Amino acid sequence: PEYPVNSRELSTRSTELEPLTSLPGLPIELIQKIYRECSDIKSVVNLSATSRRFRAAYVGSQKLLIIENVLENQFGPLCDAIQVVTYNDSQPAHVPRKPAMSIALAQQIAAIGYVVQKWEAIYPLLRWRVHTEHRRVLRVHEAYRFRRAMYRIWLYSKAFHNNTYLELQRTLPRPCSGDRRTVFMRRFDDDEITEIIELNDMLHDMIHNDLCPSNATIQQRYNQGFPGQAPLYFGTYETYPAHCGTDTLIRKAILQRDLPTDLVGEAWGTLDL
Repeated sequence: PEYPVNSRELSTRSTELEPLTSLPGLPIELIQKIYRECSDIKSVVNLSATSRRFRAAYVGSQKLLIIENVLENQFGPLCDAIQVVTYNDSQPAHVPRKPAMSIALAQQIAAIGYVVQKWEAIYPLLRWRVHTEHRRVLRVHEAYRFRRAMYRIWLYSKAFHNNTYLELQRTLPRPCSGDRRTVFMRRFDDDEITEIIELNDMLHDMIHNDLCPSNATIQQRYNQGFPGQAPLYFGTYETYPAHCGTDTLIRKAILQRDLPTDLVGEAWGTLDL
């Protein structure tokens, strides 16, 4: 049978249950678990500013553990990011380092993590440069693998892109040698090495096409924008066809047709270096 509930009793029950059904009424342990599930640092900061209870749960004994979990969620894999920020010449790059988490270490990880996130955002533009119909945002597991490869390329650059290896040891490392570069790469399985190679090829492609385009790349862009025009002359920093020579009148006539005047200045020469 159903018993009637008067308004006073209902009000009393609501008052008794309110501390448990609202977020500030949760136990500290559950609030800290919510912190550890946050996806980024900004969410942690915003959550800690909602109430004094949430602030106390954040600045307590679990603060470093919360920060470590959030860094893993936002910038992970955290172990590879730590190898980048803690590397120095006193220890080989292939030896893993496991320092205790601290605020200073977290700040260094966040600094390089934001840089990697920017590369993660523009990666689809570079990955699907040609077949733009396939361009999309990276999925969660794809973004994780991208950041892992980027951290490892970054660590490799810090360890081996120096005078010792670029000037004194210009030969490539041999597969069965004790070269530190070989030892560094042996730590990874085939799938992880494939990730590094693909990202490295993409970075080279970006350098050739965007940062330091060759004469051929500039000429191709010119042909696409101005089909049927004479080839560009790369002997100077003026974009006018080679048969025009230095005739000022012809140059002015060509420039009046809104032909680009800065393309040749972007070219970095031929690729035969």
